[in-house]
Amino acid sequence: MGISKYLIVLFIPITILKADVILFPETEYRSGNMLSYSLEGITSYEIIINDHNTMNFWGGAGAVGPINNNNLIKSPAYGLEFAQELRYYYQNEKYTKFNLGVYCGYAYMFFPYHDQFPNIPTRSIALVPGLKLTYKQNISSRLVLEPYLGFSLPCYTYEETHTYNLSHAEGSYSYTENIYHFERIVTVGLRVGFNKVIELNK
Repeated sequence: MGISKYLIVLFIPITILKADVILFPETEYRSGNMLSYSLEGITSYEIIINDHNTMNFWGGAGAVGPINNNNLIKSPAYGLEFAQELRYYYQNEKYTKFNLGVYCGYAYMFFPYHDQFPNIPTRSIALVPGLKLTYKQNISSRLVLEPYLGFSLPCYTYEETHTYNLSHAEGSYSYTENIYHFERIVTVGLRVGFNKVIELNK
């Protein structure tokens, strides 16, 4: 199967689903900053395509937050994630060290609540296609450490409640609407977990 067919398989879900790799929402808490950090625990399976390319299927959980704020460690968002990623490794037939990947990821996110920022949603689902430069270091035969730099385009949805105060006699009323959001994110991340490289022809 050629690389073009793998790319088609990778991006078919973009037209069907609305989900994501973990993210922190664009709100006044992030102040428009594109830069985020991410710490993730994953399990991954890589299917060898040729001497340089693999199709990587991975899933796990992690924490993510904006890098512009004194509370970035205290107030991360948490989520479950799954993604498929087409990787190009620069070393021939090694499937370790530096690789460039294009991916499509899915997640269910839980966001922190702050009294001073009541418009931040508490949960969300999203879809994120993106590019990622990763350094894959094998700690053991199955355990890997993967620091990475990624650029992604998350598309996500969440519920937002609006409350309006009327006259004293009429009181107030509230309504909830679904918000759909699209943004650009640069992520400095670290992933640790189990990895298995599979050659289907053997």
